[in-house]
Amino acid sequence: PAATGKAIAGGLSADPETAARQYIARNQDLFGLDEKAVSTMERVLVKPIGAGTVVLLRQRFGDYPAGFDGQVAVLVSNGSVVRVTSSLSRDARAPQPATLDAQQAVAAALADAGLAANQVGTADVRQVAVPTPSDGPRAAFAVSFSSTDDHGHPASYTTYIDARTGRVIVREDQVDFDSDNPQWAVFPA
Repeated sequence: PAATGKAIAGGLSADPETAARQYIARNQDLFGLDEKAVSTMERVLVKPIGAGTVVLLRQRFGDYPAGFDGQVAVLVSNGSVVRVTSSLSRDARAPQPATLDAQQAVAAALADAGLAANQVGTADVRQVAVPTPSDGPRAAFAVSFSSTDDHGHPASYTTYIDARTGRVIVREDQVDFDSDNPQWAVFPA
């Protein structure tokens, strides 16, 4: 629909964030979320782009914000939704509480990366929830760290550790490699 310039849905609020929330709540068959679940979503960004506005919302699972996935970006223009991209979870219930602590999560993330504590700088640890397809939302720790290796092979990850089992739910590599004579260009915005 965006490629043809046609709206996906119209007749929504003139306020872009309200319009985005209305669209999600009115399409329960598509997103699986009721008005209450939509109303608890966090506003991450509302940014004008050209003639429209992009609205980025993040799910909450009980007291936890979504860590990995659980987001929707809605492009709104004059009370119409033009484009939507989503990683929302239909299961918006609160996860069972954490039974592990942040230190245990850091140890699990480092072990998964094959690194020792003295090989990385200070880890950033946040409590989040990660929606999963088979076990529903899981309380988790998002553990972000970078290696102190300056020999051309840096490691930098955000690892989502299940806060009850200590298992890795997902690991994101924060390093992009280009081994073939990289050349960089700047894109002025």
